[in-house]
Order: sequence, then C-alpha cells, then structure tokens
Amino acid sequence: METKKTTKKLPGKLIIIGFVLTLIFSCKPWSKEAYFEDFKSFMEEVRKNHDHYTEEDWREADEKYDKFSGEWYDDWEDEMTLKEKMIVSGYDGEYYLYKGLDKGKEMMQKVFSEENIQEIKRQLKEFKEQNLDEGIKEIQKQAEEIGEEAVKQINEIFKELNIDPKKYQ
Repeated sequence: METKKTTKKLPGKLIIIGFVLTLIFSCKPWSKEAYFEDFKSFMEEVRKNHDHYTEEDWREADEKYDKFSGEWYDDWEDEMTLKEKMIVSGYDGEYYLYKGLDKGKEMMQKVFSEENIQEIKRQLKEFKEQNLDEGIKEIQKQAEEIGEEAVKQINEIFKELNIDPKKYQ
C-alpha cells in the first residue's frame, strides 16, 4: 500500500516542479530579440498605466525593470549594437520619468555618454570620408527614432564634423 501512495504523490510533485521551473524560465528572455520585445512591451504597459499604479504596482514594476536594466541587460549587452544600447538607455530615462523621479533627464543623458558620442563621431567621420551618405542617413534616422534629445545631440556632432544635416533628410 505504501508504494501506491508514493506513486500517486510522485506525479503531483513532478507537475508542481515542472510548473515552478516553467515559471522561472519563462520570465527570462532567451534571445536578444526577445529581450527587446519584452522590454518594449513592459515599457508600453508602464506608459499606458503609470498614472494608476499603486505603491504595490510600482514595487512589482521596479522588480521587473531591475531585471531588464540589470541582469537581463548584462546577458545581452555584448551582442547589442550602439543603437540598441541607446534604446535601452532611452527606456531607462523614460521609466524614471514615468515614475516621477528627477533622474529621468540624468538617465537620458546616459544615452549620450562620452563613450557613445565618441563612437557616433567615429562612425560619422568614417561615413563622411568614404562618401557613405546612406550611413549618415541611417544614424540621423536612428536619432529621430530615439527622440528629440537624440536629434539635438546628432545635430551638434554634425556641426562639429561640418556635416549638413539637411542634406541627409
């Protein structure tokens, strides 16, 4: 009889273990593309509902945000392009703006860290020297996708490198 009880309990335990493992592993993005899709969806949810968030909602959002900007970001950072890193930085600033912290503007400035600006300058200089108008247009387009602050920064770089931004619109 003892054996039957153990046998009956075993499938139930396996189901519970399987369910727990599914919950654990289903939350973590398994590709860079899934990371961006999930982060974008998370930010859309915050944009849509932030005005109605309770303290508990913000606590849960903070936990998820910490995963996106910390552990999960670290998982995919080495595979990210400069544009993708800037998108994540934009999400960071936007999240803090919605949360009502004064850090929003500071976070947006991280999009244009000295390292990122130097990389953009290097790319633009190379494109200009090689008459690669499409490359310059692409950087300009990416800045427009990120937002007004990005366009301002790119236009400052254009000015420094004597590039006419109107030529690439």
